[in-house]
Amino acid sequence: MASVGLRGNLLPDSEADFADNYDAMKFKHCMNCSKGFTPENVQSRLGWRETQLSGFCETCFDGLFKDDE
Repeated sequence: MASVGLRGNLLPDSEADFADNYDAMKFKHCMNCSKGFTPENVQSRLGWRETQLSGFCETCFDGLFKDDE
């Protein structure tokens, strides 16, 4: 079940949450790579939430911090 973020936007916990609430989602595709959010580029519960916090898919978001590892 999608949670509500601090700004009142829905934060999906899964692909199903994202799909069930698609019309209410602020971001429908990655702001970095422009791909739609799918299990191919979002793999975890926190990744699905991140789609609506930063507008980035999990792959691109993780890539931002690759050099920090």
